[in-house]
Amino acid sequence: MSALAMPAFDAIEATETLEQVLSPTHDLWIEEARQLLLPDAAGEPASWDRWSAIRYLNERLVERLRSERAMVQELRPFLTTREAITLEAGGERAGRLALALDRLARRRGTTVAFGAIATEFLEALSVWCAEIELAARHVRFSKLPGDMQRKLEQLDLGAGTTFGI
Repeated sequence: MSALAMPAFDAIEATETLEQVLSPTHDLWIEEARQLLLPDAAGEPASWDRWSAIRYLNERLVERLRSERAMVQELRPFLTTREAITLEAGGERAGRLALALDRLARRRGTTVAFGAIATEFLEALSVWCAEIELAARHVRFSKLPGDMQRKLEQLDLGAGTTFGI
């Protein structure tokens, strides 16, 4: 398992949009998930570390999904109804696929099926993150409530944040 370097968030500019704050962490999150969930395309399916995937699903991914969904809920006052519905649906889809991955990862001989669901999950996650960023493109960091600003400043890809959880 390789560690990904996280950008420093201790210097978020008040004029930055939420999109500018979230985009780098979303990119790293998706790359981390890709590295841990997809079997090595160049290697044999047996080279896939199933237990690392299970640990990632249970220890990090679930918490990060919860955190992102909670953040979307806190953003509702800044979103149109259509954006809120779209983001909620994207979060639900990512959550369902993560649950399917967890179930498959626990069964032996499911590497190929797991890889297919992991690919679908990563596509859904990428779209959902892009939708969050698009919806947040006009939201200035300085306009967010103080507690949400602090949570974003403490954003940690590994542990997730705690938006109202």
